[in-house]
Amino acid sequence: MPGRILEPGTLQKGYASVSKSVIRPDAEDKAKGKAVYADDQHFPGALFARQVYSKYPHAVIKSVDVSRALKMPGVKGVITADDIPGKREFGNVIEDQRPLAYDKVRFLGDVLAVVAAKTRRQALAAADKVRVEYEELPAVFDPREAMKEGAPLLYRERENNIQVPHKIRRGDTDKGFSDSDIIIEGEFSTPFVEHSYMEPESALAFTDSS
Repeated sequence: MPGRILEPGTLQKGYASVSKSVIRPDAEDKAKGKAVYADDQHFPGALFARQVYSKYPHAVIKSVDVSRALKMPGVKGVITADDIPGKREFGNVIEDQRPLAYDKVRFLGDVLAVVAAKTRRQALAAADKVRVEYEELPAVFDPREAMKEGAPLLYRERENNIQVPHKIRRGDTDKGFSDSDIIIEGEFSTPFVEHSYMEPESALAFTDSS
């Protein structure tokens, strides 16, 4: 459906976009190929970074050895959690997220080290040289299993794997049932959402004198 481009300040004036077809501000540039992505930008002397991901969904980190990676051609540096000054956790509800894992890994996407090199190929090659010693732990892959008594704990300092409990109560369920012609009960699930990214997650950063 065709939409309308919102004028600046429209939403602040109380415009209701619900049930309206609203064009994204960047839609036209992306459709015409004018959008600038991270891979389109280049700075002299820029380095390429590569993360070292966990090999296990749940494990204790015994050690992270970056000595071999530092000796690889083109490598300018390798950082681990030990290089983060001060606080190493953040989070919206509870601070359970870590930019770089340092005691345990809790999913395959946990990052243990980041390699910076002159070229992307050099960064990839050096990342393969980082050696991590693990103590593999039992993992949980289902939320119902994770909530059961005796399930492997993702955080040793907690009594269970429930992050934050919430109760939602709205409306009169009994009245809704009595007024219904048909009641369907069952267990329903949806697949993962594929957003079809035109570019993987990426970032370009630089420092200046200011």
